[in-house]
Amino acid sequence: MAPYKLVRVRFNELEVQAFLNDPDGPVAHLMRELGEKGAGYARQKVRKRVVGSPGKSGRPGTSAPPGSTLASIATTLHAGGFRVPWAEVSADMVGLFLERGTRPHSIDSYGPWSLSNYATGYFGYHVNHPGARPFPFLTTALWDLQGQV
Repeated sequence: MAPYKLVRVRFNELEVQAFLNDPDGPVAHLMRELGEKGAGYARQKVRKRVVGSPGKSGRPGTSAPPGSTLASIATTLHAGGFRVPWAEVSADMVGLFLERGTRPHSIDSYGPWSLSNYATGYFGYHVNHPGARPFPFLTTALWDLQGQV
């Protein structure tokens, strides 16, 4: 049996930090891939409405146009070189209301027209909205990715 040799490894903390924080390095590349994968999962999970709800008056309603939440799902890589890169997955428009739901709230018309939609008709100038249940498409997408990291 051959004798073992002792090997000493020294890490330079500045070089390790430079490696981890490199905006073009492997950590940033991995974060970019995971962000894109998370955004892809969120795009699969979000509700896809085919027609809008502009109201019978022809004026645009308060709801976002069809497909706007899906189209707004994006990923941003934060890799400035000063700290370990990370990816952000976000959704504009009504994404937060879909993700967390809404509590009962009142809605007032911003002009001389009544509030309406195609499903139930005219409501009047003031509506007590019952709220909406949460549909956590971003959270669900991140949980689906959990075992793939």
